[in-house]
Amino acid sequence: MEFHERMAIVHADHVFWNPISEEGVQDLIASLALEPGAQVLDVACGAGELLIRLAERYGASGIGVDISVEALAQARRRTSERVPGAALEFVHGDGAHYEPPGGRTFDAVCLVGASWIWKGLAGTLRALVPWMKPGGLMLLGEPYWKVPDPPIAYCEAEPGITPDSYTTLDGIREAAQHEGLRLVYMVGASDRDWDRYEMLQSLAADRWALANRNHPDLEEFLEADQKWRRQYLKWGRDALGFAQFVFRRG
Repeated sequence: MEFHERMAIVHADHVFWNPISEEGVQDLIASLALEPGAQVLDVACGAGELLIRLAERYGASGIGVDISVEALAQARRRTSERVPGAALEFVHGDGAHYEPPGGRTFDAVCLVGASWIWKGLAGTLRALVPWMKPGGLMLLGEPYWKVPDPPIAYCEAEPGITPDSYTTLDGIREAAQHEGLRLVYMVGASDRDWDRYEMLQSLAADRWALANRNHPDLEEFLEADQKWRRQYLKWGRDALGFAQFVFRRG
C-alpha cells in the first residue's frame, strides 16, 4: 500500500492532519489577521481545509499544492460547496519541485507538518522565505523534541528519523530568526491533543480493516498501524511535541 493511500485511510476522521486542536486552529487563523483578498500559498495542503477557512474568514485567494490526488479532489469539492466564488487553485505535485508561477509571492505562506519535503527545518525555511512578500507571514507547523536526549530506540524504530531530525521548541524560533523571520504567535499541541490525533487514526484503521477483510495489504496495514501506536505510547508521547508558529518576514 502506498504511503499516501495509508495516510488518507488513517486520517479519515481528521479535519487537519496534525495534532493541533480545533480551538488552536481557530486561534492561529485569527492571529494571521489577513487583509481582505490576501494571497496565500499552502504547500502540502491536503484536503484544503486551511485555505478554505482563510477564504471564508478573509476572502483570501491562493494556491494549494499536494502530492495526493485523493486529497486534492476533496479540496476542490469542499471549495465548490463552501466558498464557490473563491479564487483557490489546487495543484498536484511534489512541493519540493514546486515554483510559484511568474515568481509570484504571497501575503502568507503555509506549511504544516511536512518539513521532510525539504529535508528538515532549515531547508524548509530557505525554500519558503523567498515566496513571502516583504512583511508577509509564514504559518509553520513543526515537530520538536521535548526532551534533551531523544530516545535512540525511538529514532531507530522510525525510518529516516535521527536525534538531529528535529530541534527544540526555541530552536525553531532561532532557525526562523536566522532567515529573517520574527515570531508573532504560536499554538502547541497538548498531550490530550496528541492522544486524540493518534487514537483517531487507530479507530479509522480498525474501521477500514473490518470493511476490507480480503484486501491483499490488510496484514501489512495492520502491522504498520500497531507499530505506530506502540512507538507513540512507548516513546513519542513523552519525547516529541508539535507546534504551529506564525512568523513575519522582516
